[in-house]
Formats: sequence, C-alpha cells, structure tokens
Amino acid sequence: ILNENTVIIGDQFIFLFAVKCEHCWNAMANVQALAAHSGIEVIGLTPSPEYEIERFVREFAIEFPVYRYDRQLFYDNFPTWPALYYLHDGVIAGYTSEVPSMKTLREVHFLEWE
Repeated sequence: ILNENTVIIGDQFIFLFAVKCEHCWNAMANVQALAAHSGIEVIGLTPSPEYEIERFVREFAIEFPVYRYDRQLFYDNFPTWPALYYLHDGVIAGYTSEVPSMKTLREVHFLEWE
C-alpha cells in the first residue's frame, strides 16, 4: 500500500490502458518488449473491472503487475491511453501518449527526458 511515507527508488514504466481499448491491445507487443528487455520495471494501471483485467493478463501472458485504479480518478487524471510514463525515483521523468518500440524509446524519448 502506497502512502505519503512510501519511497520509490529506481526506474519504472507505468503503462496506462483500458482493456476495451483496441489501441491498448495493439500497444502490448511494445509493452511486452519493454518488460522483457528494457531492464526497467513495468507496472500496468487500468480502470477496467477485475474480470476484464484477468482476461487481458491471460491473453497476453502478462508477467508484470497490473493494478486496478479507481475509474473516475483514472479518467480525471489521465487524458489519453494507452500511455507510458517513465518514473525515476518516484518522480515522472517522461511521458508518451503511445508506447514506442525499444529503439524509438532509446533513440528519441530517453534523449528528450534527460
């Protein structure tokens, strides 16, 4: 459980998605590649119901954690999805409204986010 005393160390990617979003399904190949090859922890965040999350996780054999986020807070705080947030020590260091390939992430986004 996260609270105001929680300290997050290191780098993470937060993948925002909704199970019924076809663009989110299309982004999964790149998300899976990031999870497997980037060396950075990937965490999924979605407003979708548990039964939809379970189906999505099974469909893609997802091995990274996926958390359900309050539906209204999700829609109030995240204007687009799929989206990828890059966090460094718990602080948002980068954002992209699409999930790029590993090559694009390294050659474009990380340069922008430094």
